[in-house]
Amino acid sequence: MVAVCEQQAARGAGHDVRIGDRTTWDRPMWDRYLAAAANHEADYIPQMLRLLGEIDRFVRMMSPALAPEGKAT
Repeated sequence: MVAVCEQQAARGAGHDVRIGDRTTWDRPMWDRYLAAAANHEADYIPQMLRLLGEIDRFVRMMSPALAPEGKAT
């Protein structure tokens, strides 16, 4: 998602802007980036939610203090 948003933000950017250096971005570039993120939200939210769920399950498996009651790891 970041790469897609960066590509759209780079359209119309000045020559002094470096995509990998966010300190060079001006307000219009940030606005284009955020607009792209909003436009692609539906494409990526399901994947992000799935990944967050997987991360949560992994953390719970690795930490006995977070394991559900009655289930030792």
